[in-house]
Amino acid sequence: MTQAYITRLSTGEEVEISKLTAEDLRRIHFEEERWVASKLLTLKRFSQERYNLLYSGLDLVSSIMFEIARKQGVKIESFGASKKTSALCIRLVKEKQKEDNILFYEIGVGTGYSVAHVINECADLGLYEESFGRLSIKGCDIFLLPSIRILVDEHPNVDMNIEEGHVVDCLQKLPDKSVDVLYADNVFEHFLPDEVEQIYSLIARKLKSDAYVFLIIPNKYVGPSDVSKYFLPFGSKAQGFHFMEMSFNEVTEAMKKHGVHQSHCVFKIPLLGAYFIKSKVLIKLKLKIEHVLAKIPWCTFRKRVFSLCGYSYSILKASK
Repeated sequence: MTQAYITRLSTGEEVEISKLTAEDLRRIHFEEERWVASKLLTLKRFSQERYNLLYSGLDLVSSIMFEIARKQGVKIESFGASKKTSALCIRLVKEKQKEDNILFYEIGVGTGYSVAHVINECADLGLYEESFGRLSIKGCDIFLLPSIRILVDEHPNVDMNIEEGHVVDCLQKLPDKSVDVLYADNVFEHFLPDEVEQIYSLIARKLKSDAYVFLIIPNKYVGPSDVSKYFLPFGSKAQGFHFMEMSFNEVTEAMKKHGVHQSHCVFKIPLLGAYFIKSKVLIKLKLKIEHVLAKIPWCTFRKRVFSLCGYSYSILKASK
């Protein structure tokens, strides 16, 4: 068996993770993520020191997560993304296919799972020619995994650019009003509280009129949803890298301030998939019902209702 080591950021201790159980690894994951998260909050906003620590922290916990998956015989194909969520992205791109130039941008590309699905499905729409076409795919992540680099190399005919770096640095390179569909799956909860407003404002500036924004953010009413969930009681504030778990109402209000409004309701049908429907009435109803559901004591029923009603999903549209 190949030996695998990590160096704990909190203590500098070198740990041979290949010899530890999944339970022990998860405990280290929680302790390190909690330590890094606490330290990040004390550092200057948008500073290089803060970015470097976040990069190191994510790199460390990713190594632990991959080792846990290996021990459990599970292959990590994505960090949260799925065929269901990718299908919703593709539907949004299809709604823009009559436009001359379409830009799909993903914040937090992870393994490249969703990007790969968009490439494969949109090839059937005739959006690519022998060399490029009408659809450009761009994105960023704080660090790029080998799988996304391979994906780029495998599709030289696609106008694709995936960058490594802070979301602000990457987005600033885009022309204003250039993005048609922006996607972020389990990313916004990682933004630090003192940086979010500037990030939201920058995102809004890069959107075309009528651009779609598809966000998946863990709903705080069924949290914590980061590694804290294994060690803290239900309803506790996440102590790891989920700084901004939000309710559907909070997401709605936060984006509305930047001219981006909820446009579709997402719901899930067991065994069939996730769907969305455009309805202002349903959105208003969903906003009101969330307050009621939040008052129900924790139970399986409450969690299922939040899931089926898509309370972690937001499909929004930029104002004209």
